[in-house]
Amino acid sequence: MYDENKILMMIMVFKQNISGCTGCIHSTGKAARDMMFLTMAVEQPHILVLNYAPGPIDTAMQVEARTKTGDLELKAMFQSK
Repeated sequence: MYDENKILMMIMVFKQNISGCTGCIHSTGKAARDMMFLTMAVEQPHILVLNYAPGPIDTAMQVEARTKTGDLELKAMFQSK
């Protein structure tokens, strides 16, 4: 059983694979974070590890990111969703 005083939670609101020139940093960071949480859950069973990705949430920051990006492929991907 886990120690109720040790909870690690990650909520990522943009669960999507992005390719293209701006997607490299995003995808690398997301993969590293996901693996860190999976590994921690196995190696630290006394810590409750939660990793939740509900999907895109329409926020002012996301609107700005998807409309002001210089990556035309990324902009087209956002517009097709």
